[in-house]
Amino acid sequence: MREEDLLRFRWVADPQVSPGGARIAFTQVHVDTEADEYRTNLWLAEVPAAGAAEDAPAPARQFTWAGRDSQPRWSPDGATLAFVRKPNADDAAQICLLPANGGEARVLTTLKGGGSNPCWSPDGTRIAFLSGHNPAIDTPE
Repeated sequence: MREEDLLRFRWVADPQVSPGGARIAFTQVHVDTEADEYRTNLWLAEVPAAGAAEDAPAPARQFTWAGRDSQPRWSPDGATLAFVRKPNADDAAQICLLPANGGEARVLTTLKGGGSNPCWSPDGTRIAFLSGHNPAIDTPE
């Protein structure tokens, strides 16, 4: 095994089981050697039902392609994924929402200090998150 072999690895991080237990959202990570950075995308896997036939489960499918998506979190009803997207290497990461059945991501935050670690309220009407943004300091007068 050589150093360049390690750069071809892909690995899974931060698996999150949907509220009904039927799907798992996770981050797949790999190294982009040309950009000299990690690339992360969200993937979804279906969980076979208990007692289902011995058929092989459907393969996991890539769910985002931006290359800087991470921290997927299911809404309590399982209909939406909140996640973190870093638009590019120079911009702060922001919280985004994506329908769990596919579609376009919607940017939820546009904070100078970015957002991370989204956490849904139990009723699904709010999302708490961490940020380096302090409105009392960062807002112009």
